[in-house]
Amino acid sequence: MFKDILDNITKLASDGRFENHAREAYKEFERRAGMIYTDDISYEAKMTSFLEWFAFTRPVTEAGQTILDLYRVEQARGSDLELALIDALKQSLHDVFLVKSSRAGVVKATALYRNENLYLYEDERAAMLRKGDLFEGRAAEYDKRWFLTNGFCHHPSSAVKFIKNEMKRLRKAGQSADDFMFQLAGMSSRWERSRQIEVGQIYKAAG
Repeated sequence: MFKDILDNITKLASDGRFENHAREAYKEFERRAGMIYTDDISYEAKMTSFLEWFAFTRPVTEAGQTILDLYRVEQARGSDLELALIDALKQSLHDVFLVKSSRAGVVKATALYRNENLYLYEDERAAMLRKGDLFEGRAAEYDKRWFLTNGFCHHPSSAVKFIKNEMKRLRKAGQSADDFMFQLAGMSSRWERSRQIEVGQIYKAAG
């Protein structure tokens, strides 16, 4: 049901009545994270990340409701399980994860901003993730288990020191990592398009 809810939420985000909101959100996303091109290797993954950011965080009503809020009101069937999963998504964790191990559908990973090891129950991607892999994603906790959403942004493992240090700096300063996450999305795109450039020349502090 978790994946079904995610798919339904992204479908709602693509509804025509939110077209103007989506257009403005996409402009902001590209301004903060850089252009997304249809021939990018991770085009579909980046678009999914955009749609989740739009659906989870951007108000689309005068009352400040998000797509996720509206889905709960308009389309949730009212079962205790579905409502609990939606509420878990509303509290989802957006972070960069460093994989420690991955086996039998369970990924042990460190959430670098949160600075905590989590066990992510992930049937599909667990088989593709290896120790040392680095990715941006969202995770929601339900029944003491963490589940990844569909959004996914891969980063080179050699960028881990830079990302860990920046996350630590932001955490100690009591600052949100939101702006940095947008910057990382842009760095990921540049890295994919320019593999001949050293990672350290892309993943570095601004200025």
